[in-house]
Amino acid sequence: MSEAEIIKMALSNQYYQEEQMGSARLQDPTRRFTSEEWKKKFAVFENIRERITSEGEEHLDEAIDKAVQEVRSEKHHSL
Repeated sequence: MSEAEIIKMALSNQYYQEEQMGSARLQDPTRRFTSEEWKKKFAVFENIRERITSEGEEHLDEAIDKAVQEVRSEKHHSL
């Protein structure tokens, strides 16, 4: 799975979770997840970070922007 696909999946999942929760929980990210969930999420991001090469790092911002645009596009198409 490419970094863009992983980021897209994470953003999509986060958007879905935020839609299911109230806005109070969204304002305080520490209330969104248990400490065990936080540890799992950080482990995933550390694994991703370790796999990114210096060449890949140069294109990371572009991949993130592309993933964000795709998630936003899906959101607008589903309305």
